[in-house]
Amino acid sequence: MLFNVLSRILGGALITRNITKSDIDSIYELYSLEGWKGFTKEVVEKLFHSSYWVIVEDGDKIVGFGRYLTDHTLTMYLCEILVSKPYRGNGIGKMIINEMFQRHSHLRMDVLSDADSFYEGLRFRHLGKAYRRYRSE
Repeated sequence: MLFNVLSRILGGALITRNITKSDIDSIYELYSLEGWKGFTKEVVEKLFHSSYWVIVEDGDKIVGFGRYLTDHTLTMYLCEILVSKPYRGNGIGKMIINEMFQRHSHLRMDVLSDADSFYEGLRFRHLGKAYRRYRSE
């Protein structure tokens, strides 16, 4: 049902699918437009092989994606979710997360984020603090 609502809102045929190698340039462009400098084209190429992805297309244009990792036993870890600015506010982020749960219905999803209201709106629970350290620190 969400798919049909989004298609009517956006006037297109939104689809979710797995990533293909030909998507790397478009994904790199979306990261770049957001100013996420750590995601060079070389990094995206490596992540293509080491991660799971949900791609959202409007026609032949990638308008959003989610990248995640999983142990296939207990947890999915949502690494990034990104929706192109003109498409935001139409439920595409929710669509991406729902697709991940469709693929792995028996798993929980964890995420590290500063977009609390987005995740709380999707019934994620706040569990505590997150920590990060880089090797050089």
